[in-house]
Amino acid sequence: RKIKIFLKLIFNCKFILSNPEKKDIVVFDCFTSMYIKRVLPNDNYKTLSTRIERIKTIYFSKEIFFFIILNFFKRTLKQNYLAALIKVISPKVVITNIDNSIDFYIAAKIFKGKIKFIAVQNADRGEMRWISEEEAKKVFIPEFLCFSDYEEQIYKNKKFNIGKYESVGSLRSSLSKEYVKSEKININPEQYDICLISEPHPVLNNDYSQVKNFAESSGKVAEYTHSLCKKKKLNLIFAGKRDTEIDFYKK
Repeated sequence: RKIKIFLKLIFNCKFILSNPEKKDIVVFDCFTSMYIKRVLPNDNYKTLSTRIERIKTIYFSKEIFFFIILNFFKRTLKQNYLAALIKVISPKVVITNIDNSIDFYIAAKIFKGKIKFIAVQNADRGEMRWISEEEAKKVFIPEFLCFSDYEEQIYKNKKFNIGKYESVGSLRSSLSKEYVKSEKININPEQYDICLISEPHPVLNNDYSQVKNFAESSGKVAEYTHSLCKKKKLNLIFAGKRDTEIDFYKK
């Protein structure tokens, strides 16, 4: 697998034989980075793609090479490379919207006390209540901008290594509200009575894996919601996330 990944990177990536430009802010992980970028104070940032399939450019310089060699046996090659990039970019802040990223936790530990690391909660983290002590020890977030005090309590109960909490709500919900207001979109609050929110079923092997027959449970919630709407003649709207959910709810 590693050989295939290595070859894929060689043939699909652009190689730049120099350091990336220095920036004040590093946006860690390009996945959902568009939301973070909407609230940054200026354009003085660099986005780091941290997922193998999304890496399109590889920087290679003397500084990056020596950093990787000196830390070769401490971490994976990818983690050392990401840390080397952060080191040469020399940002004041590293921020991510992927608050459950192991790579982010590791980078935050490496630069603890030197660079400010902030994680913005991206999704519900109720599954954190069931992770093992060993997995819990991997979590390291110096500053966590979470949805609410509820998430803070979950993390504190599991004794995660989180330096500072701040309840700020959902970034995407805030941006949606801002968009509706700026575009002067008319929303009729009386059009629907009930909103059925989809469950995190596309990756059942990871999300709530401790719950037996989780898919059937999600189906029951939907079934009961439809039954209630039919009985009480209520208007229903469904809030989904992915196309795969259409197939799930059809069945």
